[in-house]
Amino acid sequence: MSKIADVFGRFEAFSFCVFIFVIGYIQQAASNNVKTYASAQIFYSAGATGLQILQQIFVADTSDLLNRALFSTIPDIPFLITVWIGSPIAQSIIKHSTWRWG
Repeated sequence: MSKIADVFGRFEAFSFCVFIFVIGYIQQAASNNVKTYASAQIFYSAGATGLQILQQIFVADTSDLLNRALFSTIPDIPFLITVWIGSPIAQSIIKHSTWRWG
């Protein structure tokens, strides 16, 4: 993904990763069997990993070496919150919808 970002540009690579990420989510929600879900997971993982790599590239491009360790942890802060609020949100969605959206 970093090579794609160098050749085509940061914004283009980021947009491509978001597109693959969204396609993976749509496939996961629409899957009816394990094979479809497994192929959706490939798209989802490629998009998510690409976004994480590009976030670190963006941090490396925009920060100096002294503050880079601090700034590289900022994109990971939402993962600290979702540990505790993810399951209650999913439970409330499941009450009003199906398991696919929850």
